[in-house]
Amino acid sequence: MNRNRSYFLSLAFIVLGIVLLSVSVDANAQVQIPGVKTATILRTTLSGDDTKEVVITSGEFATGVMLPRHRHPGDDYTVVLQGSLELIVEGREPRRVSAGEAFYVPGGLVHYTRVLGDTSVRIIAFWVVEKGKPAMQPVTK
Repeated sequence: MNRNRSYFLSLAFIVLGIVLLSVSVDANAQVQIPGVKTATILRTTLSGDDTKEVVITSGEFATGVMLPRHRHPGDDYTVVLQGSLELIVEGREPRRVSAGEAFYVPGGLVHYTRVLGDTSVRIIAFWVVEKGKPAMQPVTK
């Protein structure tokens, strides 16, 4: 295993430990989706850039769940901790992402996901977004 991957997985497991100990619920959640639980773990200003913030969120998606089309006002880095999902980024081929894998979606790109198989999906999402804007923006068109 190369050094960067080992570091990234170590970081993911540390964050997972924080998630398991966390009891806070995401006060910034804008859309309630049946079968989806989220919690904000950290929201802080990006060092050196007061116009951006880092948001780390945990998520659990029940079997059969499809997250609606949405975008983020900044970059999305997500690690799948359990299960498998299909990532659909508009203009790209759909991609299967399973436990132990991660994906990146550049800011502003419309995308959505759906749970594959009969195991729920657990994720940790790291967003670097424009400060003061909702981290997730639903897209209806």
